[in-house]
Amino acid sequence: VAGAPPELARFIEAMERRPDWLDKRLIEQGARVERNAYAHRSPFVLRGALIGTFMNKYSALPMALTGALSTESSARRTKETATFFTTSVMPGALDRFGAGFKAAAMVRLMHAMVLFNILGRGDRWNAKIHGIPIPQVDQMPAGMISIFLLAQKAVREGRMDFTPDERARAELARYRCFLLGLPEELLADTPQGVVDIFLTRFATLRHGFDDTC
Repeated sequence: VAGAPPELARFIEAMERRPDWLDKRLIEQGARVERNAYAHRSPFVLRGALIGTFMNKYSALPMALTGALSTESSARRTKETATFFTTSVMPGALDRFGAGFKAAAMVRLMHAMVLFNILGRGDRWNAKIHGIPIPQVDQMPAGMISIFLLAQKAVREGRMDFTPDERARAELARYRCFLLGLPEELLADTPQGVVDIFLTRFATLRHGFDDTC
């Protein structure tokens, strides 16, 4: 883009960085394994997951304060989220100029703009009281929930590693989250690691907002 601001250049450069663990072959395999489920089951699962997320008064607070949970905008948010995840399993979607990469950029920028606009309105959001809106740990469940279920199954079966197909799905989920800006500390790559980080989040997330955060 001619005359692009440096902030936009840094934004795209951060997404273009290829993490050391990235295996393009595994990403494509994971997308191939998940494609059938995304065509038939995920439209229902994604909507249920969004409802579940926003039933927590603390994690829903940024959306509630900005009016993003109103009828029209919540429907649009559901569509955007579903579009991103469904697009990401198409062949080559997460390549640099693929549709999934572009969708990830839109979602990441949207989160950044919500953060910017909320923090810029001191009368609506006091970071000392409310904490940081849309923290990355709140985004993790949306990107990793399917892998958490796989990891739980593996741990129950006494396995320390994913099967080949599970590994491919895990790498797809990890790379999607990486594109959305999640730090790699949240992107565990073993069944036990995924279970541990999810249970830690669930154990520390308050059921409702209070002034101690």
